[in-house]
Amino acid sequence: YILVRRVQGHPRKNPPAPYFDGVVSKAKLAEEVLGEQLRLKSAYEKYHLPDPEQISEISLRKGTSGKWVISAMVAGKGRTDEHTVSGNDLAALFHDKTATKAQLAAKYLNNDIEDLSMSKKVQRTQSMKR
Repeated sequence: YILVRRVQGHPRKNPPAPYFDGVVSKAKLAEEVLGEQLRLKSAYEKYHLPDPEQISEISLRKGTSGKWVISAMVAGKGRTDEHTVSGNDLAALFHDKTATKAQLAAKYLNNDIEDLSMSKKVQRTQSMKR
């Protein structure tokens, strides 16, 4: 009885950390949290375009401010706004080849593409009358 009581009352020297509770392995957690900073291919595989057939062109270029920007042309609907691409994503695309332009477009432009695909088709005559 005394031995059991001491063990129960004695704090553990190495209590489990809340993130490393055995449900998720340390490697899997590091991959989820740091995957994009480590430029892992598996970190970019979760990004998919909503409807790849609607995207006619993905443009990745240096903007006027000197930063790299990405935008996409949605078939018959127009072009999305430009979004600045992070340095880690550029390195994953150009240097490590672990990301594709389509995956980066899905990461940065998904909301814009969905909004444009739901909007009505803009006719050339309507846009010129402004």
